[in-house]
Amino acid sequence: MKGILGTSTACLLLLAAGCQQQDDQSAGDNKPLQIVDEEQEEGALPFDMVPEAEEESEIQREQNNREVEEQEKQNAQQGQPRSGNVKAEIVALTNEERTKRGLEPLQENETVAEAAQAKSEDMAANDYFAHESPTYGSPLQMLKEYGADFQAAAENIAAGQTTPEQAVEGWMNSEDHRKNILNEELTHIGIGYEENGHYWTQMFIEK
Repeated sequence: MKGILGTSTACLLLLAAGCQQQDDQSAGDNKPLQIVDEEQEEGALPFDMVPEAEEESEIQREQNNREVEEQEKQNAQQGQPRSGNVKAEIVALTNEERTKRGLEPLQENETVAEAAQAKSEDMAANDYFAHESPTYGSPLQMLKEYGADFQAAAENIAAGQTTPEQAVEGWMNSEDHRKNILNEELTHIGIGYEENGHYWTQMFIEK
């Protein structure tokens, strides 16, 4: 599945928003702008002494675990990312690109991650692909609303890519997105991912 990408950079109170699109996918903000700125319990009862209700509970937990594992296997076979680790993978892949070029790795920031996740969910819920959110406004406004403390900020977005590798590869193959990832002034990162529509968000800040 082919995807679409978007990039935005903000310094102080100035924001540039631009998106790129691939093939017949549509995107907003498609005109780039220049900017100035589980363990064993002690004392556990033998198996044959465990009360019936506890046996049933344990059986149910094992069944649930098997179902989760089976679903994750199916997702992997279909090229779908595991929801629990895609954000960590994006951070790892991003920092890999930075460190092999001699740049400092970005630190994860919880507040920025909350804003990035909200952005991905907002794009899915409101069926749009753009840096300007109908709910939150610009990425700069979003970060301020979530209480992030920063001197400069940037955002990369993507939609349609089904794995972290595809998303980061797409960003790295785009000059504007690559500039954000490799910006030596940026120090922290937050990742958002919404499975419905595969909306990806990278938010960066300089502390």
